[in-house]
Amino acid sequence: MLKYYYGEDKVSNLQLKELSDRFGMDTLINKWINMSDDEPIFTNKDSSKSKSLISGGTQQVDRKNKKHLTWTSTCKMLGASNRAPTFRSESNKALKRRFIFIPMEQSFLKGKENPNMLKEITTESAFNYLSTLIIQAAKRIFANGFKLTQVQSLIDYTDKSLNDNNSAKRYLAEEYETIIDNPEGYISYSLFYTQYQNWCEDQGVQRQYRVLKNNFSKDLKEFNAISFRSRIFNEPNGLNLNPTIVIFKDMKITQPIPINRQEKIKEERQKAGWND
Repeated sequence: MLKYYYGEDKVSNLQLKELSDRFGMDTLINKWINMSDDEPIFTNKDSSKSKSLISGGTQQVDRKNKKHLTWTSTCKMLGASNRAPTFRSESNKALKRRFIFIPMEQSFLKGKENPNMLKEITTESAFNYLSTLIIQAAKRIFANGFKLTQVQSLIDYTDKSLNDNNSAKRYLAEEYETIIDNPEGYISYSLFYTQYQNWCEDQGVQRQYRVLKNNFSKDLKEFNAISFRSRIFNEPNGLNLNPTIVIFKDMKITQPIPINRQEKIKEERQKAGWND
């Protein structure tokens, strides 16, 4: 319906993964809306172009057999997929600010298809009705200070979509009791990430869907965990190490810790808002 409403010359069909292609952005020049049907399940390695495009940013566009140009996007992005897209370099918070997830719960059962649907939704009266809805929505946006109305059901659905798609959060949720039962009361960040990777192997989580090590700590914070560098561990030969360690709020530290590090841990716990 939207394709016929805007006109085919104003519509493109670029998928998110194609934004990373050298000439991918060229497809969106002078388009009003980009609609991608049945987005494949994959992880986007580069989120910079997607973020800039969705936010209406200005960027340089390479054009095949043409001179590159500087372009500010006005093209709106609309996509359909069986699950939320993932970006290895981004946290859920960054995605949540830019994506609106709308559940499509209507099913078209076999044998009950409407062969005349396309004809019915592309009539002049249908377009007039769509125009009325667009004008009404625009008025609400203007009255609301150019902000979209936040519907709680969509907020909840967005949270669920992103969390279900985050393997690190799944690992923390499913293994939380085992993690906090660590007898030492803390764990090195490197070892913790290795355990997460092992869990991914056991669960069959493909590498492209795993959270990168540098971003793993962002998900830890949502599970009442803090990570920082601390001289806690000692090599058998007596040399001190200075690793990054992870402590969960529900953990009980049982191993002896040097006095100077006790104060550091206390300080970090207070920063996290833990009332000891």
